[in-house]
Amino acid sequence: MNKKNSWILFLTLFILMCSIIPAFAAASPTYSISGTIKDSSGKVLSGVKVAVGSKHAMTLPNGSYKIDGLAKGNQAIAISLNGYVAANRSIRLVSDIAQNFTLVKRDTIIAKAKTYKGTPHRTLDCSHFVSKVYNQVGLTYAYSDCSKIPAVGKFEAVSTPLPGDIILFGSSPSKSEHMGIVIDPAKKQFIGSQNGGVAITTYDGTKAWGNPKYNDKVNPVGYYKIAGFYRYKAQ
Repeated sequence: MNKKNSWILFLTLFILMCSIIPAFAAASPTYSISGTIKDSSGKVLSGVKVAVGSKHAMTLPNGSYKIDGLAKGNQAIAISLNGYVAANRSIRLVSDIAQNFTLVKRDTIIAKAKTYKGTPHRTLDCSHFVSKVYNQVGLTYAYSDCSKIPAVGKFEAVSTPLPGDIILFGSSPSKSEHMGIVIDPAKKQFIGSQNGGVAITTYDGTKAWGNPKYNDKVNPVGYYKIAGFYRYKAQ
């Protein structure tokens, strides 16, 4: 190889290295999120979907999961499994991190709510009833009057309820006069602290909670109309 060709080869390699080295130097580090997901009884849950941005994983038979290749910064973790209340959590990722979750089965909410059947309204009104049930099963939030539920950051409005979701009655969500917990969407059943105490009834407009004397607040059949459904979303 003559001197000219050697110089050209050297120059080519030098230019190539100059372009490659900065690329490696500029590569941002990535991190992982891992943990274990259980139910409220302590049983590990397999087949739970864990999503962080566009990356997904499913929990193994031992309830564990791990997602690699995540960029530094704010990340949102979404956990979901049929029959359980989904969980969402926001974190700031600056290193590998462990995030464990406890999921609440929707049947657990309903079972706990039913233990209060017959409790007088004067002892436990509608807002306190829902708050008490939710907090006792692990879905914590600071007590809020029914009309304040839409402003609580841990709830989101949904159009189609699932068992365990909250139902509001009134002229609008922020002007709700009554609330309860949905038991069976197909049968339109909910449980709440009605005038006669905690009981199961329907929200189909014929047997739903309400009092015909509130003619300016009710629908034509004399009962409060549904103001909306709300679902617990944050953990």
